[in-house]
Amino acid sequence: MTTRSHSADDTERFGERLARLLRPGDAVWLYGDLGAGKTALVRGLARGLGVSVRVTSPTYALVNLYDAAVPAEPESPGAAPRCLAHYDAYRLEGFDDLVGTGWDEYESGFRAVEWAERAGDSVSGVCVMLEDVSETEREISLCFLP
Repeated sequence: MTTRSHSADDTERFGERLARLLRPGDAVWLYGDLGAGKTALVRGLARGLGVSVRVTSPTYALVNLYDAAVPAEPESPGAAPRCLAHYDAYRLEGFDDLVGTGWDEYESGFRAVEWAERAGDSVSGVCVMLEDVSETEREISLCFLP
């Protein structure tokens, strides 16, 4: 699936719609150049998952954690919320480095990884490629990895 985004708000809305398709345990791998809209898309994902705080790029922290309003057991009232783990893999050198950031600790929640190409080939889940078309326009392509 491919669509066009004409602004950061469009990209956020795409992320919000994508969040409705995600299930606990899903990982979203974001590919795109600097300024392509990866963080904007994660802001939308977060909003779609019920995150109520401001989402920022985890550039220096490597991972930011946000409580999502999606219960751990949807059929269990009062269940603890799931977590959205938002990663920046730019300074990593493969999937083992990503695992070293606590990757496995968040496997029951949702994970979004910016600069996914730095995580290597051992990835599975939802792939989102953001490509600059013009200064304000992006092409967003969605695919599913085994």
